[in-house]
Amino acid sequence: MDDNKKLLGKYKDHDAIEFLFELYKDVPEEVAQE
Repeated sequence: MDDNKKLLGKYKDHDAIEFLFELYKDVPEEVAQE
């Protein structure tokens, strides 16, 4: 049960990172300006 929880937590963190990565990929111009 604990292992399953850890996997779910890792997946959720990874999903958030993927989401942010996609967000930044959508606006490369804005990121380059900063």
